This record gives sequence, C-alpha cells and structure tokens, in this order.
Amino acid sequence: MADALLRADVASTASTALGDALVGVKSTLTGAVATTQHEVNSRAVNVFDFLSSAQKADVIAGTAALDVRSALADAVAAARGKKLTFPEGQYLINTDGGSITLEEVTLQGEMVLDGATASLDQGAVFRFTGTTNSPFKIKRGVTIDGLGFYYPNQTDTATPTAYPVMLDFDYSGGAVQFVYIQNNVVYNAYRWIDMADSSGDVGHIWITDNTVCALNRGVYVRHNLEHIRVSRNNFTFGHWLASTEGGARAYVRANCAYLQVDQSDGIELIDNLMFGSLYGGLYAASGLTQMQTISLNKMDQVRYPVRATGTGNFDGTITANIFNAFNSQDTTAQGRAVWVNTSGSAREMLIITNNTFKVATEEAMVFANGTPTRDVVVSGNTCLSWAAYKAAGSYFAMSINGALGNFLISSNYFYGGNSTAYSGGIGGTTNSVYLHGNVFETMQTPISITTTNATVSNNTSTGTAGSLTDQVFCTAAVIFGNNFDKPNFPLIKVPIASVENFANDAAAAAGNVEVGGWYRNGSVLMIRVS
Repeated sequence: MADALLRADVASTASTALGDALVGVKSTLTGAVATTQHEVNSRAVNVFDFLSSAQKADVIAGTAALDVRSALADAVAAARGKKLTFPEGQYLINTDGGSITLEEVTLQGEMVLDGATASLDQGAVFRFTGTTNSPFKIKRGVTIDGLGFYYPNQTDTATPTAYPVMLDFDYSGGAVQFVYIQNNVVYNAYRWIDMADSSGDVGHIWITDNTVCALNRGVYVRHNLEHIRVSRNNFTFGHWLASTEGGARAYVRANCAYLQVDQSDGIELIDNLMFGSLYGGLYAASGLTQMQTISLNKMDQVRYPVRATGTGNFDGTITANIFNAFNSQDTTAQGRAVWVNTSGSAREMLIITNNTFKVATEEAMVFANGTPTRDVVVSGNTCLSWAAYKAAGSYFAMSINGALGNFLISSNYFYGGNSTAYSGGIGGTTNSVYLHGNVFETMQTPISITTTNATVSNNTSTGTAGSLTDQVFCTAAVIFGNNFDKPNFPLIKVPIASVENFANDAAAAAGNVEVGGWYRNGSVLMIRVS
C-alpha cells in the first residue's frame, strides 16, 4: 500500500477519479517520482481501444472481413506524439474510404513472420482493398515498425492491378523529415514508397530492414531530396512462385525498379538484397544526381543493377557490390551491370571499386555519351562472364564511348573464359586513360582503346583467344612493364605524322629518344634498339 500513496497529489487524484487513476505507481529506478497508472497507460495508445467488439474479434480471428479504416484513423489522430500499438491480427482497410495521414506518430506492430501460405498470416498485418486512394499519407516525424502490408486481391498476372502507392509522402504542409520505416514485410505493393516532392522538402529518411515485394517501384525519389538511406532491405518476388514465371514475376523482371531516383543530393543504397527485377537502382536524372553511395548490395538476376540515364548528371561511389546482370528466363535480353549514359553539362565523378561482376548478358560496364565530362576510377574489381550467352562479337567487359572522359583503370581482373563470345576486356574511345596493373585472361582483345593520351603499365594478358590482341590508338602514350601474350601484334597504333622523324638510331638517340622508344624514318615506324 505504501507505493500507492507516495504523494499527496496521487492521493488527491484517487479521491475524485475511478479505475486506474486510483492506483499510484512509482518506478524502482533511482530518481523516479510517483504517478498514477492512468498516466502510465496514456503514454502509448492501443488500436484495440478504438475497435468495436466485433472488429476486435475479426482482427484476432484473422478473417479480416470488417473494415477498420475509420477506427484506425481515429486511433492515429489520438496517438499523435505517441506510440500506436497493433496487437497480432489481420486488419482490413478499405482505402476507397480515404487515406490516413500519419504525422508525429509511431505505428508499432508485432514482429511480422512470413507464413507458409500465399499470404501473411502472422504478426500485425494490414490487408488493403480498394483502388482509389493511398492507404497512408506520410508527413514528418513518423516511424512504422514491425507491420505487415498486403493486397490480398492482387493476382498472379503479367498485368497486375496498379494500386495507388502504399506510402505516399505528403509535403504539402511542410517538409517531411525524420521518417523511419523499418522491420516491415510488404507483399504485393504495386508501388511501395513514393517521395513525390518536386521542391526539395523531403530528407532525413531511413528505410531499413524491410522485406519488400514491389511489382512496379520500390522506393521512388522524385526531386532534390537529401539524406536518405535505403539499407539492409530484401527486395524480392515475395510469394510469387517460379512455377508461375509468366505472371507477376515476369512483370517484375520487365518493369520493376527497386529504387528510382530522378534527382537527389545524397542517397545511400547500402547492403540490400535485390532479386529478379529490371532495375536495382534507376537514376533517371532530370537534374543533378550527386553524392550517391551504392555499396555492399547483392543484386541477383537484376538486368540493370545500376542504370544512370537522362538529361542530368550522375556521380558517386559504387563499391563492394555483387552484380549478376542477366535474366535467367530470357538470356537473349540485354543486361549490363553498370550503365551510365547521362547527358548533362556538368562534370561527373565516379568511383567504381572492389565490386564483383559475375554475369552480364552483354557488357559489364558501359559509359556512353560525350557529355558530360567524366572522371572515372575503376579499381580492384573482378569481372567474370560478360557477353554470356552471346555469339562472338564486340562485347567488352568495360565499354567506353565518350570522348570527353578521363579514366583511371587499375588492379582489375577480367576473365572472359565463361563467355561464349570470348570478347574483349576494355574498349572504346575516351580523352585520356591510365591502365595499370590489370589482368586480362582468356578473351579476344584485352585492350582496344582510341584516346589522346594513354599510360599503359604493368598489365598482363594470358590465354588470349581469336585473332586480335591488345592495341591502343593515340597521339601520346607511355607504355612500359606489360606482359602480353601476343607480342607479334602492335601494342600501340599512332598517327605516323605525329612521331618525330630521324634517319637512324644514332640520330634518334641524339634527339633524346630512349632505347625502346618510337621514331619514324620517313613513312616507316621504327624502334630505337641501340
């Protein structure tokens, strides 16, 4: 009884109130003060407090036959600034009744477990019907944790129902910031998250540790939004089975981007598992898309793991990812792991390092368009089996088709032996290139570059197949320390008129041409040997 009457204000409340207001409580922690059980209970809101007896029974039984949208909207409004908890059960929400706006509230469900059937049958699960509204509008200060989201009426078809976006960011009343979406399971979302801002009022968003089946778009970022982290999520087909490959799975393979960014000033795509989509990250730049971090992701059977296109710019760091850029159901379809062909006017800076390129139906990396000027570092990567399933042709592991680019390509391993094409290592046209310490194994043409300036040093090619070999066409080159297995073919092709003219080795020596250096005698290209 002592704890129930610790303070006079508790006793006073007890004299006029009923129920939990009559019970005084005090934490055992040092410094805690006495309060009432009523005050403790009000710190969090339980959604069951807003459901009728019939609705609660329906949720608990998992039949999800009674619409709880209106009651849930009331609960959300009452819980602003607090935590709204959801006991285990199936909650039917008919979105035709309108969207529920979330602001300064935490939705906390039971941890969702994926059942063995084609639906979510454990944890706290929202089951959406209706096709006219987004279930939730997201404003500032929102946390969604440990819930299931499910469209039970979505069918296994190659033309799925285009339901409205599930979580629609609403910046109309001010900036949407400090949003945490974590530990949820999402089934059958046509579009999961859409940050449809066009003015830059969204930022400080964390999307982590979710399992997501999205058919058309996973996370869609529209404008110059900052500080967004998409990490440790599992983007997958969900419960759509391989036996129905021509249905929803086929639609995902042909249409889905797990992340689309139209414009941004800083997004982190880190440590996600992505499986079976058209795009892993689609950077459809309409403006500056910079300071991107793409790291530690595993993208399996994603046709274009990183695709940057549009009239804007793209720069950032792509590191420590595993890319498998092909579609196991259509091995003739184009598949490229990193494909950059934006056409903006600003300089782009890309660092591509320590990635594993396992299989690409065509090239592993492609850099196209002469503008913008690109400074690209490609270092420490492993490229295996590009041009897989293709007949022999001009498929390079790394294809450069932008005359204004500057490339540092070092310490990479290119192995073409798993490719039926036995194609090339690095090829194309660029402004300048530095090739150092790369290993090329089992391919037709390890190096075929047209450039203004080149430094080619300490590279090795072995097991070369076919009739072509290493060649660099340029006006200025430094070549040393390489070990190529077809020395009877020219390593350098230079415009003859650009080479200094000397009558013999003695004259070349007097002209400061080193032993092993190039000079010409009239129209004949010579190498000084003494």
